[in-house]
Amino acid sequence: MRSLLARRRGQALVLMVLMVTVIAAGGALAVDVGTAYVFRERSEFVMEAAALAAAPHLPNASAALSTARSIAQLNGLDPAKVQVLTPWNGDSAKLQVSYGDDRPTYLARTLGISLLRINTRAVAKRGSPAVFDYAIFSGSTFELLDFSGMTLTVNGSVHANENIRIRGARVTVSGALEAAGVVDVRGSDCTAGAMVNYAPVIPMPVYNNAELRDMCSIRFSGAQHWSGITVNINGNVFVDGDLKLSGVTITGKGMLMVTGNIELAGTSLRYANPSADGLALYGQKDIKVTGTNFTADGILYAPNGKIYSHGSSLTVNGSIVGNIVDFSGINATVNHNGSASAAFPANASSLTR
Repeated sequence: MRSLLARRRGQALVLMVLMVTVIAAGGALAVDVGTAYVFRERSEFVMEAAALAAAPHLPNASAALSTARSIAQLNGLDPAKVQVLTPWNGDSAKLQVSYGDDRPTYLARTLGISLLRINTRAVAKRGSPAVFDYAIFSGSTFELLDFSGMTLTVNGSVHANENIRIRGARVTVSGALEAAGVVDVRGSDCTAGAMVNYAPVIPMPVYNNAELRDMCSIRFSGAQHWSGITVNINGNVFVDGDLKLSGVTITGKGMLMVTGNIELAGTSLRYANPSADGLALYGQKDIKVTGTNFTADGILYAPNGKIYSHGSSLTVNGSIVGNIVDFSGINATVNHNGSASAAFPANASSLTR
């Protein structure tokens, strides 16, 4: 009997030791796994912020990567462990930002586990449409983009969703001259970084006008004529009617949305501070340039109408994006500024899948 009791006490002691070991090991693993989980949650939030900050730089993958890594570094993560993959699922407007790190364990080392692998990622889509990647964009699939009787210099690229026809004009394009149809050059002096036929049709972005109107904190009813004044567009400005601008200076960054036609007269539509100000001039009908020696800073955007100039010495620093673009004057220069699209309120990037 004594021998049996001693044997049972010995077995109980072994079981107790095993139970204490298992509990201790489980506790150790729980502590390290919990710590890793907290780190994973934080790094996931950082990846989301990095993806949102990087997406507006697309299709410039190197700039997107640099931005994502700087966000990671600011939040205490190793920037060298951040990777950017674009296009994502075949979409050049999307990217995936990922982070992989081996986190050292402490208590779990007693179980032979010295590292826990943490992987997080986020996918974002560029808010700025591809149309703003071009110095000149003609969105119509029925009307060709016609350059005639003028000297046109484009620092950037040109895209048309139909043919591009060049007659009797001197055209110099530093980037691509691309058409969804063909680039037809006859009797003209035309040079481009590349001439591309049968390029993909790029859809004109569609916005909800009511939502854009609601984004405007300053509103005017009826036709307006602003001449020689400074207009602050912080908070966005809405004009229900036609608008004529003569020698206007823009301060702030935002959209000037007009339900009617826009006429640019005088000599300029300029930023007070080119490094800080930004304008998206959105006309729901036509945008017409009537001034000579005219300089415009910002985006000229007429998705439903025509942007045209029959005058002379026109300079645009930003982008010209219209359903139809018509330049038949002389001496026009368009200097693409990709950052100008940041003034458009629908430019924000969004997380996606």
